[in-house]
Amino acid sequence: MLRIAGSIAGLTLVSHLAGQKVKAESLPWQKEGNNSPGSLDFSWVLDKKTLVKPEMKEHKKVLLLAYPRTGSSLLGELIAAQPDTSYFMEPLFAMMPVGQLDWNYVLEGRIERGEVPVEAVTALMDGIYTCNEIVIDRLEDWSKAPHTSVTAVPASVCGTSRTLLTKTVRLHGTRVRDVVRKVEDLQVVHIVRDPRAVTASLKAQQEEWGDHAGDTYCKQVLADMSLEDELGPGRYIRIRYEDLVETPMAVLERIGSFTGVPVTDEIREAVAVKMGGKKKVTESTDNNNLAATMTTDYYSTVRAPGHKHDAWRRKLSAEEIGSLECGVCGEVMERLGYKKVKRTY
Repeated sequence: MLRIAGSIAGLTLVSHLAGQKVKAESLPWQKEGNNSPGSLDFSWVLDKKTLVKPEMKEHKKVLLLAYPRTGSSLLGELIAAQPDTSYFMEPLFAMMPVGQLDWNYVLEGRIERGEVPVEAVTALMDGIYTCNEIVIDRLEDWSKAPHTSVTAVPASVCGTSRTLLTKTVRLHGTRVRDVVRKVEDLQVVHIVRDPRAVTASLKAQQEEWGDHAGDTYCKQVLADMSLEDELGPGRYIRIRYEDLVETPMAVLERIGSFTGVPVTDEIREAVAVKMGGKKKVTESTDNNNLAATMTTDYYSTVRAPGHKHDAWRRKLSAEEIGSLECGVCGEVMERLGYKKVKRTY
């Protein structure tokens, strides 16, 4: 069982999906403080001391390019189970004061609009892939904050790792291309999911995601898919969440062949625990027990055996499904091989 903070246990929010009352757990940060948009703090990463690159070492550099509710945290943890991997989840939170939450999912828009300078974004990401001590220390501080979405390791661990893996859901379009140009030999693992499933999951916590909706996701996916032609098969691979759920080891073997990082016994064990129902024997003392993935079912990275990836069928109305299967999301479904529902709307 996941650990649930005592102050929030039993609290629920009620949302209406397809005319039914569906319970959605209250997230801790929805009950604490206010939900005004957060302030920015990126001057530190543009400081001349930060921008100095340490001595370069040989690393495999991998970016897990993702979107909210696409299973990217699960995939990131499975890949990061490889012992020689340093994992940095949601590093763009470092553009805000340590511990300040991204209320209403505003950080992504601020990055896209240039309120966070391009130079700050690329310096941050380049700093991770060079194990810059100032950058890594900032992320490590962030990883210890309550309800954080950030995962990090110490700079000393980063420097000795074979693979450096980052995962972000706030980097898309032009900004992700800026990072790809800045970080030499960066490989992109692009995870996508059925737009209908993403929409249903976002609707379950509308207070969390603000104006972010299914069509936003679909526009970002289309823009990011063009990376395939720009980077080629040596630097870009696309993964579907549904395939990960159905055949996790086959997907991980494919990623391993792409990155050159072997699928180890530790990764197989992680699959058994995260997706096979195996009880975890020990828990790392490095885990932040107040992290989002530890304190909420909504953000949990555990999938019970028999997990269904098409629960959207009972959560969305026929009208919602029909609307999604047209326009930009319809195009995404066709290009990614998702079958549309055959019915008359």
